[in-house]
Amino acid sequence: MSHLTSKAAATVTSAATVTSVANESLVTRSLSNCHPLSSSLLVKKAAASTLSTSPWSNQPHCRRHHHCHSWTSFLCCCSSGSSGLLRALTSSAATAPSNNDGAAPDTTATANIVLIGAGWWAQGWHLPHLYRNEQVKISAIVDSTPHPKSNLNPHLEPLSALAIKYKCPIYHSVSDLLDDPAMGPTVDGAIVCTPHSTHFAVGKELIREGRRRFREAKKMMGEEEKICYRPMNILMEKPMTTSVSQARKLHQLLLECRDDSESEDDYDGRWNAEDDGTTANKVSTNTNGEEPSEVLSSSSSSKRGKPLPNNKNKNSNHTGGGMGCFLINHSANYRPQAKAAHSLIRSGKLGTIRHVSAFFASPLSWIFDDPSNTGWNQIPPDDEEGEMVGNGFAWGQSSHLLAWIYHVSSGRGGGEDLVPDRVYCSMTTSEKTGADVSHAATVHCTNGATFSLSGTSLLPGNAHSDPPVGKRVMIKIFGTKGALIYSGDDRDVDSGRLEWLRGDDDGSGSGIGTVEIQCSELGFQFEDLDQEGIGPESLQTFIDSCLGREFYVGADSLVGLRSVQTIDAMYRSHLSGNCENVR
Repeated sequence: MSHLTSKAAATVTSAATVTSVANESLVTRSLSNCHPLSSSLLVKKAAASTLSTSPWSNQPHCRRHHHCHSWTSFLCCCSSGSSGLLRALTSSAATAPSNNDGAAPDTTATANIVLIGAGWWAQGWHLPHLYRNEQVKISAIVDSTPHPKSNLNPHLEPLSALAIKYKCPIYHSVSDLLDDPAMGPTVDGAIVCTPHSTHFAVGKELIREGRRRFREAKKMMGEEEKICYRPMNILMEKPMTTSVSQARKLHQLLLECRDDSESEDDYDGRWNAEDDGTTANKVSTNTNGEEPSEVLSSSSSSKRGKPLPNNKNKNSNHTGGGMGCFLINHSANYRPQAKAAHSLIRSGKLGTIRHVSAFFASPLSWIFDDPSNTGWNQIPPDDEEGEMVGNGFAWGQSSHLLAWIYHVSSGRGGGEDLVPDRVYCSMTTSEKTGADVSHAATVHCTNGATFSLSGTSLLPGNAHSDPPVGKRVMIKIFGTKGALIYSGDDRDVDSGRLEWLRGDDDGSGSGIGTVEIQCSELGFQFEDLDQEGIGPESLQTFIDSCLGREFYVGADSLVGLRSVQTIDAMYRSHLSGNCENVR
């Protein structure tokens, strides 16, 4: 994946040039498509304020909503800010006929999604998955270089080819995307697929945009009305960051969005923020001297368009305050088996967790032994916080295992969750790159629980060959009332299963030590690396959030923070030879 910067490189192909090539393929909607029956002066005045010319098309369009197929959706999205005008337009729409044989079309059936970062994983997985999904419109691709390069795939396509292939415009920075009044306000969600060290800067800018929309919408709506706005949804590749301080800042920004939502009663839904141990990771509202207002301020915010309502912000799991979802793409966490494990532990059937034993082996030595794979093996030169002291298997692979453990064990509260406190770790490294290729760690948690964590990239084979060699996973969670065991080969569903071992007798006739199989029809599934179809459950969950549907929170910012804290302490412990406290 190519390095993403906040500035457009002077040598890159301009968005206008790239997109003009794909202009004939782009689907642009004229104003008449937005409101085919409009004739009243009131509607014309509302529509006039929203017309613009697209930077990649000469046709006029509704700059606030690229997918308003019906009269009612146009009235909703094109009212320019007056609550009285909005009510008048909405009431007028009550008698307007539909353009779909009398049945109101589903105006929320398409999610406008942008992909930030166009490297190996984006071109091999995300873009094809999104393009095959009829409920998704790839609205834009963002990358700082005109031709992304990756040793993992030497045949990556240039952005000009991607623009034609996926019928979308190209931008060279997140700011350029959001500052475009014809594009920025229409984005429902963004997939962040950039180098690890850039995740914080990109994530902060997207969260800031969501919060800006919320604040602008508050100004537009009357006090007696619910705030209607288009929330920003984020799916971030793992790990969330490679810096504990940056992970804390992102988590804090999302907590502030939730607090804004609850204090302003901005919509009927609520983020499902139960006491899952958040208070155990106290995050100061003053993050390294920056007040929240300073973190969220943006010199370019005044240039951006007004927030667009889309009736997609009524989901009970939405964060609120401008944010829909913030999910990390640990695909194993969204599998039915992960949901079952989480439900089982949350119900108390394991009692209090006292110990976890986990092992993860990947056939990926070819990545960590290759000096040219600098993004996987070296500390990036743009490590702003200066916190990275190592790079390799732990960041690249063990983050999956840690995220699964922290997710399935969360949600009980009252000190029951696993919160890392201190870590001792020893690693072996590649002679060619210096990257860690194996590790053995002991993690002590704040509630007294311990877990042993080991992993390696030395499993023979290649996870991405044809046929692929599967990753080997073994997770054992022991509580005061029972145990949970999940192990297998993630390319062989028959290689394992999710087992609950009862530790007490509830009088049902199932005695102590009885094994009960969970999700017995599914066997073992962990990561979803299939390049065919429309993508893994994690991607579908993100799309559901963009469409305003209920969705499962498999890996949020708290899971991301705890994973980053643990891995950071592992590297520091290996270097010092001592047990290191979590930062």
